[in-house]
Parts: sequence; C-alpha cells; structure tokens
Amino acid sequence: MKRTYIFGFMLSAALLLSSCGGNDQSQAEAPAQDSVAEAPVSDEKQPEETFDDITEIFTQAFPDSTVSARRQSSRISVDVTSSISADQPPDNWEEILQALNDALAQSEELAEGYGAATVSAQLETGDETILASGYSGAVQYDIFARASEQASESKSNPPTITQHEFDQISVGMTLTEVQDIVGGSGTLEREIGSSGSSISVIRTYRWEGTGSPVSYATVLFEDYVVYSKHSIGLE
Repeated sequence: MKRTYIFGFMLSAALLLSSCGGNDQSQAEAPAQDSVAEAPVSDEKQPEETFDDITEIFTQAFPDSTVSARRQSSRISVDVTSSISADQPPDNWEEILQALNDALAQSEELAEGYGAATVSAQLETGDETILASGYSGAVQYDIFARASEQASESKSNPPTITQHEFDQISVGMTLTEVQDIVGGSGTLEREIGSSGSSISVIRTYRWEGTGSPVSYATVLFEDYVVYSKHSIGLE
C-alpha cells in the first residue's frame, strides 16, 4: 500500500515537471517569432539622372550659352539657350551650324551608353524660339534656311492643310517634317511646360484646312515630336 502511494506521487511529479517543461519551451520559442525585424523603408529620393559628358560637349561648342539635358522617352534631349536673335542670321551662322552638327555627332556616340536611341538638341533664343535643331548626329532644321524655303514654296504649296497631307503625318515625326509636308509653319495654340525642365513640353499646333469654314487640323508635339493628331472637315 505504501509503495502504491509512493509510485503515484512520483508519477504525478513527473507529469507536473513534463507540463512545466513544455510551457517553458513554448515561452522560450515565442520570442523567436518576434525576432524577425522588418526592413526599414527608405524615404530617400532617387538622385536625378545627369548627362555630364553630353552637356560638356555642347558647352564647349557654345561656351556663352546655357546648356541642359534630360531624358525624353528613348532619347536624350539637349537645350542650348543662346543670345542669338531670330530676326536675322549672324555673320558666323554657318560656323554655328557646324559647331552644332559636330556636337550632335560626338554626343551620338554616347547615346548607347545611356540606353538611349539618339541624342537630340535644339539651339534656342532666350524666348525659346528654335534657331536650329537636330538628332541622329546631324542638324535637321535651320530657321533661316527654312524661312527662305517657305518663301519659295508658298506659291506651289499653300500653308493650309489637305486630307492627303494630314494622312502623311505620323507619330514620331518632328515639327520640321510636319511643316515640310503641310507647306506652312502652323499656329502655336497651346504650350504646357517650359524648356529645360525635367518634364516634357507639350505644344499644340493648328493648320487651317481647305474644306468647309470649320476645317482644320491640330497636331500635338512632345518636345517637337508628334504623338497625336486630330482633324475636322479636311478635303
């Protein structure tokens, strides 16, 4: 009888110790669940992309001008703001065009390193009138040559737009290419943004049609590259 009591007491003590040991193990394991710390979220802004080697090329070509560069979709756009007047070409205009052409050719070799398709550049006046522009390593537009061409072409191709001319305009064309197709400069109706900023400048140009009294076409440009067009009543 005495042995039975002793055995029962020992069994109860063993069960009690086992229960306490299990609780201790659970309590010991619990903090491990809280030991995984969440990665801190960084509030730092990504640094703005710069193109120092490209801007340096244009700065050397135009040391008295303000040069800025930014990424625009698949290309790098360079703005060169000068003190040149758009009223008439300076005596050294051909030299200026050659300097722009050389800078475009040099910078084009760096485009791939930035993952860009091309480098475009525009030489502007202080009020953002484009004097000359280019891409793919060469000058594509000259305001003074363009004015002379328009004077000679105005007789054969009036500045109004036809349905046939409108159909030839496609996304990706430059303002110069559109003006060549239509035969006129068009009217700048709206401009959103400012040249030299980190965002695109959106411009809406309008050409009057040859059909009904309400006949016209509008073309939207992102930094002088077509991205949308609309027409009413063209013939």
